[in-house]
Amino acid sequence: MTKKYVPAGVGFSYAKTWEASRSSDSILALHSYDFLKKWLVEHPRFLNNPLYISGVSYMGIVVPIVTLEAYNGNERGDQPQLNIKGCLIVSPVADKFIDFNSRFEYAHRLALISDEIYEEHVYITLISTKEACHGNYIYNDPSNNQCSDNLQQVDETIEGLRK
Repeated sequence: MTKKYVPAGVGFSYAKTWEASRSSDSILALHSYDFLKKWLVEHPRFLNNPLYISGVSYMGIVVPIVTLEAYNGNERGDQPQLNIKGCLIVSPVADKFIDFNSRFEYAHRLALISDEIYEEHVYITLISTKEACHGNYIYNDPSNNQCSDNLQQVDETIEGLRK
């Protein structure tokens, strides 16, 4: 693969200017589409192969944008025409808040977090983690000590699972 076509910020690529280092999901999607077109121009034997754009985890946000851009590029007459057939997303992130926030309840359902920690954790008052954090375990209020204390205990409980 020719390094000059790799979008900045992925793999071992880098940007030489501040402007080139700016990034967003939509910029990454456009750079990825440009990369695909340039790569296929350089490797024309693959032009007729069915193209499925795929990604894992956070790319669940970007892959649909790249796929749509490929379809739209074909409609506009962009060259080369991509033989786009679809996309595949494995374990996608679709909404950071919902996806990451749901991990707490999921851990409880799998009995990784006890009922006591999840529902009835006792410090000074009987306030559950769910109630103390108002169901928000990701973007919680740092001044909410009860929530912070409960979440720290949750982290300590499931710490070994991340290794």
